[in-house]
Amino acid sequence: MRQTAPGGAGGVAAKRRAGIATVAGVAAERTAVRAALAMTTAARPKATSTVETTTSAETRPTGSADMASSSSAHSIVDMPTPVVRLPVDLEPSPLDGGICGTQAPASAPDRVGWGDRPVVDSFGSARHHVPAGGDRNHMTERRTGILRLVTYVLAPIALFVALLSWSASSPVGSSADEDFHLSSAWCGLGLRDGLCEVGSDAEHRRVPEQLLAANQCFGGRPDQSASCPAIPSSVLTDTDRGNFTGTYPPVFYAVMSIFASHDISASVLAMRAFNSLLYVVMMTALYLLLPRARRGLMVWGSLLTLAPFGVYLIASINPSGWGVLSASTLWLALLGYFETESRGRRWGLGALALAATVVGAGSRADSAAYVVLAAVLVGVLKVERTRAFLIRAVLPILLIVIAAVSYLTSGQTRAVNVSGENISSPIGNVPTSWTDLLWNNLIRLPDLWGGAFGAPVGGPSQWLGTPLPGLVWFPATIAFGGVVFLGLRRFDLRKGIGLAMIVGLLVVLPLLWLMRDHILVGQQVQSRYLYPLLIILAGVSLLGFHSANAGLGRIHMLIVAAAALLADVTLQWFTIRRFTTGIDEFWPNLDKGVEWWWGFPFGPMPLWIIGSVAFGVVCALAVASAWRAAGPVARAEGGVVRVSVPS
Repeated sequence: MRQTAPGGAGGVAAKRRAGIATVAGVAAERTAVRAALAMTTAARPKATSTVETTTSAETRPTGSADMASSSSAHSIVDMPTPVVRLPVDLEPSPLDGGICGTQAPASAPDRVGWGDRPVVDSFGSARHHVPAGGDRNHMTERRTGILRLVTYVLAPIALFVALLSWSASSPVGSSADEDFHLSSAWCGLGLRDGLCEVGSDAEHRRVPEQLLAANQCFGGRPDQSASCPAIPSSVLTDTDRGNFTGTYPPVFYAVMSIFASHDISASVLAMRAFNSLLYVVMMTALYLLLPRARRGLMVWGSLLTLAPFGVYLIASINPSGWGVLSASTLWLALLGYFETESRGRRWGLGALALAATVVGAGSRADSAAYVVLAAVLVGVLKVERTRAFLIRAVLPILLIVIAAVSYLTSGQTRAVNVSGENISSPIGNVPTSWTDLLWNNLIRLPDLWGGAFGAPVGGPSQWLGTPLPGLVWFPATIAFGGVVFLGLRRFDLRKGIGLAMIVGLLVVLPLLWLMRDHILVGQQVQSRYLYPLLIILAGVSLLGFHSANAGLGRIHMLIVAAAALLADVTLQWFTIRRFTTGIDEFWPNLDKGVEWWWGFPFGPMPLWIIGSVAFGVVCALAVASAWRAAGPVARAEGGVVRVSVPS
């Protein structure tokens, strides 16, 4: 039989009325919170608000054993204390992941949102909470974890497959100046019988004639396929087309020379596959070592500039491919090196920065100059008057020294047109007046920037010697410009200085080369020389966004991915068509009327499909991994501030 406390039924009724009043007070409090939240949202239209509540400690009214014994049936507790979560334009610290530089507590109390309704008995007392979205949130986190794991594994594989398909999309001697680079690679480790033998003088070497014949067969002849007369690799010829006098840094050719053999086709494919693998390994290592807040910057800055020029150069034996790799990794590795607090990650990023320096400075003189730019750029972005910064600055100073030595000892820095002869140009003879030459180069300077995306420069593109369809370069150029402008939403003095440095070099460097050699845009100076600067520009423009989407909305990510995929798919199809039949044929089926192929068990059409699907997977994974970060709740513009409303 139930017992009652002193005071009888009247005391119990009074306590019940007090409990109901408490519930009514909490309801009024919730209404006030919602009103405050609405006012905050109206003042900040970009913010997307959510509200959570946390359960306060359970309390009981002091009194007799009657109330204690009946608490299982009619316990009166404080209602949840509302907690408002207001998105603001503040970003998590890249070092600790907290808000405003603070670390979130290791174990936060359970929170209940407005949709989580407490079970209330007939007296208005809350018994317990039933989470409305707990299972859903758990499933979402689980799916996110699975997607992250799939991305870590599948993205590098898909990228490597895409680059491998590119390495087999063109014949020996197909890239710019490849006859020079082939001879240099065969002699990269010195004299070897049957590969590189003594020439007629110190500036000549005897190399397999096939290394030079391919370019002479179809170079500058877009209607000519790569079906050229076969020359045995044992037939050597004397040539000065090679890095025999130190025109280029020696590291790239020494590494490529490891794969040189009497089977020229197999050797070239092995070199291209190695360069593709090197790119994938270094980019994957950079992604895993970077603080999570910087990974979106790497992904979208790279994807924005990877196609069409990057995939073509990376999977080739042109040293510009190593320049692309160095520009894509070095400045980000140094940025992460200064920002991370983990000693292991710092050492890993430092080692990666050193490798990127060797890759860049060991391939081209201009890439060595870009190493100096990357080190100075990161110094501007992260400089501070602390002992820790001075200690960490030793590494970039060392990298600058390495790059400077490579640049100063390279003959590539000499003028192309030393004698100042009157070279023919797409617009006729070069103007003799210095002011006339400067003016004509100034008005044509953007041609070189657009040429980095495949736009015709002085007529045909300087990649393949043929005009490229607009579907290759137009979407990629539009996407690049759009993302750079979107990145300017976040702007401060340091970022402004960094952007000014890069844009200034995009103007000054080509003008110096052109005016020094007395030539016009479209002659000698090629767009690929400036391409690494555009890669760095894309990344720096996105600084200030510490999320997986790097400040891009969902529609922006889809546009960037679509532009990259269109450029890759179209250029690869066009490249295969160019060398299998010549561009005087128009049918879309690449297996039709093939005049040249490697002798693989599959034709060019399956290769193109495999490469296109693989690159499509890379683009899809990039979008999927950042989809939630670009959603309406988790905005890239900031984190979340929790404001507890006092009772």
